Amino acid sequence: MKSTRENLETAFAGERYERDSMYPGFLAQARKDGDAEAVRTFNLARSAEIEHATLYKEALARLEDMRQRDGAMYVCGVCGYTTKMLPAAKCPSSFSPKEKYERID
Repeated sequence: MKSTRENLETAFAGERYERDSMYPGFLAQARKDGDAEAVRTFNLARSAEIEHATLYKEALARLEDMRQRDGAMYVCGVCGYTTKMLPAAKCPSSFSPKEKYERID
């Protein structure tokens, strides 16, 4: 266990790796193998990682201001896409209905 800043920095680095290296490599192999379902799955996962990285970066930038929570987060139960605003109709990543989202306070 480390400080909040160190934990956020570690988490952000992990999300960047998944977004920039891990999933692109998985996608390249799935495309090479002609596995359309794997391509779809890895695209969904990468979309979630892109948003996670954005949220960690924002948290780091606002760490001092975020001592008190400024609102709920919403997580898609299908693909894990996480956002601060509940989508109007469906998940922008998996296109699942907004009813699949879980509010996290």
